[in-house]
Amino acid sequence: MTKPSVFVLILLISSMVSFAQELTLSSAIDLAKTQNLRIKANKKSSEASEHNYKAEKFNYLPTVSVVGGFTHLGEELRIDMSSVQASFVDGLANQNVNTIDLVKQGAGGAPLTPDQRETLYNSSATTLNNLYPDFDARVAYQDYFMAGVTVTQPIFMGGKLKGLNSVAASEYAISQQLYQQTSDLIIQRAIIQYFTVVLFEDVVNARKASVKAMEKHEFNTTKLVEQEIIPSYHKLGAQAALAGANTKLTLAENDLQTALSAYKNLLNIPADTIITLSSNFKYVAFQLEEKQSTERSLAYSPILKINSQNQQIANTNTSIAKSGYLPNVFAIGEVQLYQQNLPVITPPWMVGVQMKWDIYSGNKHVNRTRAARLMEEQTSMASTLIANDISLAIKNSYNKAKNSRTIYESETKTFELMKASFNAIQKQYSHGLMKSSEVVDAHLLVDDAHLAQLTALYTYYIALVELYKLRGELNEFITLYEETN
Repeated sequence: MTKPSVFVLILLISSMVSFAQELTLSSAIDLAKTQNLRIKANKKSSEASEHNYKAEKFNYLPTVSVVGGFTHLGEELRIDMSSVQASFVDGLANQNVNTIDLVKQGAGGAPLTPDQRETLYNSSATTLNNLYPDFDARVAYQDYFMAGVTVTQPIFMGGKLKGLNSVAASEYAISQQLYQQTSDLIIQRAIIQYFTVVLFEDVVNARKASVKAMEKHEFNTTKLVEQEIIPSYHKLGAQAALAGANTKLTLAENDLQTALSAYKNLLNIPADTIITLSSNFKYVAFQLEEKQSTERSLAYSPILKINSQNQQIANTNTSIAKSGYLPNVFAIGEVQLYQQNLPVITPPWMVGVQMKWDIYSGNKHVNRTRAARLMEEQTSMASTLIANDISLAIKNSYNKAKNSRTIYESETKTFELMKASFNAIQKQYSHGLMKSSEVVDAHLLVDDAHLAQLTALYTYYIALVELYKLRGELNEFITLYEETN
């Protein structure tokens, strides 16, 4: 082999080793906690709820806003001064009449008669109207700029702000419990999938042992046929049994690869990663009491805690709905920072108090109050239902674990008896005292007992994992399992 070929081979082996990973049960769980996408997504959701909760805390503080604007008018701004013009003309015309009357009397003449006064008034009014035909005021600018700072401070909101803060706190608590619930579920699935892979590894090993047993049986059968101790047709039966054992081995290996692929997907690791599990599938006794398990599960249950927070939200929503009947009071303030070309010069600052009170809203507040009260009743009922479901789940898992343990112990004895029976039949067959089919049937019974034993042990652990998950003690289960393996 040339030097470049050796170098390439070394690199290939190194890359394969880098992707290999041996996992204990605890290391697999740690990987699931850090890599699983569902856990990551729920953590982000919890963080978002935390920030929303923090945001609601500042609702009591004033809101300071910078406002600014630009306005362009399609035409010049015009102020209608017709009423001012009429008063102006009337005043000047009367003044002219009075002046002429005084001058005439001062020269020794007689006062003006009413008709003369009216004639002089009309003449003066006509002259003034001709002198000032358009008395409207026009603003020379069509573009206006302004900027300022506004401040709004809630004074009385009928309890809405306190209620919104309480709802945000409950939603944050719910997000934390949802994160815990998701973590528990993923850890449970990771443990179950771990045991599933271990189960199929044991099944593959059992199938390999069956293939070796059937190979040995075919070899012995061939010798017995050659020695004319048994008829030749027994060889066909032995060959068929070997083919069946190889088929079962192939199926078991495929099942193992499927379980490994599902496990890699759950752990969110590359599909080409080579993983091996450092665990033996053997029986470990766990001592759990049903009553104690129920009490701990009710105290731990994330679902119950979520419903409790939903009850708090429903109570708060009732208070918020009732606050809709009360007024909202704000303190306001404004400072003008910049004005240009405004036709009306406003003061540089102003402060005030505003109140908004909905006296009619089309029964909106009534229906919201009713809906909130119904939610209170619903969450109260849900607490009882959830507690009952938890108690039932504990009882089912507890009984399932006990039954599976009983079946495992029984199948273990059966497995040992079947192996002894198979060995005895195989010995008799070597002397031509038994048929080939009897040997195959005896080995099938051994296989069936072994698979039943493994399945019972697997079911036992699945039930225990569910129990420990309900108790909130999955880490304790992992520790106890690994201490005995």
